[in-house]
Amino acid sequence: MRAYPAYKDSGIPWFGKVPKHWHIIKLRNLLHKFSQKGNPDLPLLSVVRERGVILRDVTSKEENHNFIPDDLSKYKVLLDGQFVINKMKAWQGSYAVSTLIGIVSPAYFIYNIDYSNLLPRFFNVAIRSKAYINFFNQSSDGVRIGQWDLDETKMRNIPFLVPTKEEQQAIVAYLDKKCAEIEELISRRQAIIERLKELKQSIIAEAVTKGLNPKAPMKESGVSWLGSIPEHWRIKRFGTVFTERKTKVSDKVYPPISVTKLGILPQLETAVKTDNGDNRKLVLKGDFVINSRSDRKGSSGISPYNGSVSLISLVLIPEAEWNHSYIHHLLRSVPFQEEFYQKGHGIVADLWTTRYTDIASTYLPEPPYEEQQAIVSYLDKKCAAIDELVSRHEQIIEKLKELKTATIADVVTGKVDVRESI
Repeated sequence: MRAYPAYKDSGIPWFGKVPKHWHIIKLRNLLHKFSQKGNPDLPLLSVVRERGVILRDVTSKEENHNFIPDDLSKYKVLLDGQFVINKMKAWQGSYAVSTLIGIVSPAYFIYNIDYSNLLPRFFNVAIRSKAYINFFNQSSDGVRIGQWDLDETKMRNIPFLVPTKEEQQAIVAYLDKKCAEIEELISRRQAIIERLKELKQSIIAEAVTKGLNPKAPMKESGVSWLGSIPEHWRIKRFGTVFTERKTKVSDKVYPPISVTKLGILPQLETAVKTDNGDNRKLVLKGDFVINSRSDRKGSSGISPYNGSVSLISLVLIPEAEWNHSYIHHLLRSVPFQEEFYQKGHGIVADLWTTRYTDIASTYLPEPPYEEQQAIVSYLDKKCAAIDELVSRHEQIIEKLKELKTATIADVVTGKVDVRESI
């Protein structure tokens, strides 16, 4: 990529030199405050960092944890082409030009944009780039980062680089093409990762239910989720392999731990905190813990810690003669997960729960202890090799995302000239 023929000093450290013919305009000259009480019948919208303005899914637990009141009369109208800012998360880049019509939180800032010398898509892609997020970060403050609030006066003094409209069109077209190419590369890597994860699950399921010897004589287990198993293996009821631990403890004595799809971990920063910390279940090192809710399928594992978990988790004490790592692989395998949650009860997914009594009569395969050890050793090696491949692809994906971010920032600040590149 080539540079522009001539540059000038912008006087702004983050921008440095910018194309000589570009204008620098403060946001106060581009944005005009808009505030109109909403119509509750309009769709509810939200603004998020990665996607901009979106229809808010009130059933989603991932999108937004904020409470939605029954009375939406104080919510603000947001129109197509307006600039909206989540003032509590502007430092993260949670702001965008809307392409939707709806209502948003009364805590959001909404502005009409002076489009005399601007294309809406150029303004959106530029202002949401890394080059400008730093300004919004600097314009926010508070007691702690998670509660930073955007200072509107500071925000209105943020400088914005304005190329000619012809250049804006060229920049948008170039970035559309370049970002699509990068996203396609990312998508291919993600598809490979998914296939590797599926391969890993397949290898685990095969090893823990069929063993390692493909020539071993087999017998019908009589258990639907198991099918045939090696002839010399036994089957045992879940309730004879595990005892349920029900001891109630406080998280002040036994620190909270998280039951995740990666296994049992110290409590995650993102975990929803509870006010009921004195009413939790005890977990001791070596216990197997399962999140019994079906919307958390696969969140389980042998605990390497003493700690406490919420009451919705099932805490199990394994028999001493079973290899704990074998149990970890067996009970986290896809066939067992499906069997476990099918035994549950409830109305909807996030209220569908499997109890100890539901699963106690289910049968598990029991290889000889030495064979359990061999299976664990085999899976440790296989899974480590696959995890390494996954990690390499994830690293490439991160590099591609960094390339996309850097490319956008370089183009919208005039570090490279893309006028003849489309």
